[in-house]
Amino acid sequence: SRSIPSFLTRELHLSWHQIHRNQGKTGPVVGYIFTAMRPQISMLMLLGLATWARAQVVSTTGVAVPSSVQINILHTNDIHARYTEASNNAGACSSSQEASGLCYGGYARVAAVVKQYRSVDPETLYLDAGDGYMGTIYDSLYRGNQTARFLVAAGANLTTLGNHEFDFGVSVLGDNIKAAASTYGLPYLGACNVDASKQPAMRGLLRKWVMLKVKGFRIAVLGVLTEQAAATTIRPDFKVTMTSEVEGVKKCVAELAKLGKNQKADVVVVLSHAGYDVDQTIAAQVAGIDLIIGGHTHTFLFGNGTGLGPLLNRNTSTGVSADASSGAYPTRVTGPGGKVVPITQAFYASRYMGALALTLEPRTRKLTAVDGRVLLLGGLGSSEPVMPDPKVAAMVADAGKPVDAFSREVIGSATATISYATYGVESALGSLQADAMLHYVDNTWDEAAYGPLFIAIMNSGSMRANLTQGNLTVGDAYNAQPFSNVLQVKRVTGLQIWQALENGVSRVGQGSGGRFPQLAGLRMVYDPALPSGSRVKSVKVLLPGGSEVALDACATYNLASIDYMFAGGDGYTMLTSGETIIGSSVGQEVVLMQYIIDESPLTPKLYGRIVPCGPNSTQPECATPYAPLKPCSGPVDPRPVPHSAAAGTATKAGSGGAAKASAGAVRSRAKPLMWQGKPFTGFHPAPQVLEGGEEQVQQ
Repeated sequence: SRSIPSFLTRELHLSWHQIHRNQGKTGPVVGYIFTAMRPQISMLMLLGLATWARAQVVSTTGVAVPSSVQINILHTNDIHARYTEASNNAGACSSSQEASGLCYGGYARVAAVVKQYRSVDPETLYLDAGDGYMGTIYDSLYRGNQTARFLVAAGANLTTLGNHEFDFGVSVLGDNIKAAASTYGLPYLGACNVDASKQPAMRGLLRKWVMLKVKGFRIAVLGVLTEQAAATTIRPDFKVTMTSEVEGVKKCVAELAKLGKNQKADVVVVLSHAGYDVDQTIAAQVAGIDLIIGGHTHTFLFGNGTGLGPLLNRNTSTGVSADASSGAYPTRVTGPGGKVVPITQAFYASRYMGALALTLEPRTRKLTAVDGRVLLLGGLGSSEPVMPDPKVAAMVADAGKPVDAFSREVIGSATATISYATYGVESALGSLQADAMLHYVDNTWDEAAYGPLFIAIMNSGSMRANLTQGNLTVGDAYNAQPFSNVLQVKRVTGLQIWQALENGVSRVGQGSGGRFPQLAGLRMVYDPALPSGSRVKSVKVLLPGGSEVALDACATYNLASIDYMFAGGDGYTMLTSGETIIGSSVGQEVVLMQYIIDESPLTPKLYGRIVPCGPNSTQPECATPYAPLKPCSGPVDPRPVPHSAAAGTATKAGSGGAAKASAGAVRSRAKPLMWQGKPFTGFHPAPQVLEGGEEQVQQ
């Protein structure tokens, strides 16, 4: 048998105190080991002593049988194209932050953790729970075709489909999944509740489940995607349907149960991109599952669910810098028959990895315990620093060469940081981006033909990074607007706008703020304490001359937004109807770049466009009873507000074309880059793949 590595024995006497302090546990926790490893790398590893020296019993035949076997599983979720390390707010890491050791994650750090685990336990699994696409300038250029390559370079065995994998369209996704399987040997799960049988580009590419053989045990991993993926990822050629997550998992578990005696799974793991709340529902309602590894809601689970995680910055003289836990890791939910099912998730942007230890009894082949911890993939300035793996770091640097020159071009500046992540209230970057849409179109807008354009609505989820103080670059714009959402203008009614705003505030307080609206040309008062669908108390139209009028259900308004929302994304189905005035081909990152160029230096501003009611609110509308905007009882006036002599005379949809930028226009998105280097074959042994559940193709 293998002996305990010397670097571990040196640290065993320190491990128990360190673990108790970080986890809040009071008794001995077998398997948690704090290691210094070497001066260049420090991390918390979850490795059971059974990996090296297992207690054994003698069977009746005289053959020694281990009393228990430990299987280690590492996991990530929602990496969102963080190929390189990221800052505290998940944006691009600046040179000063890097020098201070205050950058986190990145594929090279993920690879370092996996490599260290497998140096002691070669059969450690690494599973990824989806949404590797979108979030930085890398995927604005590569369009997801590098995700599988870097997951495999980091040591991943499996991944499951996330909703953002659809962001470049099903044709691109289909090509990427094919390449993932044929070039990198990485299966994509998700077919338990995803039906792509009517989509030629994806038909038959997803697996329902894969059976892995690890230390003599059969581990079934099945994949499930949020049922809401169709509402958060809209493309004209979609033709992919999602059914109930619970029912999808039930069907896959039933399929596994029908396997022959010697083919049945010893452990059933759900690799889920459905969200923390949905995962808890699955655990409570579906029999026959042992563990859920989740993603989608970017939930940080840590310790017993209270308090803060590891220190992002060890220098606490300026205050504690750590992420607040949203639940216990793992969260344990009692399911059918009283069985307790652990649920995990590891935040997002590759800042953390989850580390699980599954204990199995060889005689009964039963899972007897699941323990674990979240590992911070920190910089040297954090409490848990991890040095990047040099091989993968070199790969990332190579892939970043085409990105660097483009992303570093300075196009403007900001006098202070302009923040985006303020779901539920007005965001400084949200208001700026809404203004930027109007600014961009204004260069070529024909008011005489189409009437005034002064209203814009965008969803908060389309923004993914702040604009930081100082010089602003092309890369900053791409990081803030990474989804290539296209600017469009439609003519809609006042009732549609009211309904859109009701949809936008419908999930405030429910942990999903992506649909929350950011506004220009409107002032909304809403009460988050009222039932969803009945929260908007008042909407005022801010006319170009400076006056305000109430939104009129019978009036028509020109509205600037993005193709995603006009196609019904994030629940904005009420905006799918209406006359298209501009079917622009310009992405939001270009819109933002043009605004930065024309209006720098930028200063963060809040205009009071969104007013939430609360216990201490002084807004008069907050004290009045809720009264919805009533549908128009007569004909809708086709002339856009405010009326002009020629407004409303144009009826041809799509006229106006793409708005052109003003003088000094920036270039539009580069064409997608395809990696031309050699396929990465990996340097970690993978478990034996026994078989997989193929998607059922309906003829």
